[in-house]
Amino acid sequence: MMIINIISEVFSQTPFYVWVIFIYLLKRGIKASRDGELSLPKMFIMPSIFIIWGLEKLLTNFSYIGISMIFYTICMCFGTLISYYLYSRYRNIYIKDGSLYKTGSYLPITIMMTNFFAKYLLNVAMVVNPLLYSTLFFNILYSLLSGFSVGLFIGGILQAYKSYSNLKALA
Repeated sequence: MMIINIISEVFSQTPFYVWVIFIYLLKRGIKASRDGELSLPKMFIMPSIFIIWGLEKLLTNFSYIGISMIFYTICMCFGTLISYYLYSRYRNIYIKDGSLYKTGSYLPITIMMTNFFAKYLLNVAMVVNPLLYSTLFFNILYSLLSGFSVGLFIGGILQAYKSYSNLKALA
């Protein structure tokens, strides 16, 4: 019964904007699982959400900002490389009727939901135990996951841009 109370408390204390982000990510992920038109400008929406969500916490609440930013940046680069590789293998981009299209893939929804739940659980942990803000280990853990998650989105954008550039050069 105690676990049900904890779960109920977590869900009831979650800010409304977090549910909006979750629904938005879920819709975008489902849409990405089907073939469709690809908009490079729209691809920047999700990384922006995760950058703001992660950096807001790091810069305003954490005790080890310098170290956190170093780990954030390193993991962002690492996430970018991994995502670039994954998207080059699991998503094809093509031009149809003068517009950019992509084949459907479950990779985007997997990345989005994994990122969301990792960030959500880290934020719940900080609410439950505010002392985590001043713990070096947690500052680094949060930075690693935040940076990596942003990198996963950036790699997809870079791969899409590369594919788009290659297709335009051939056209």
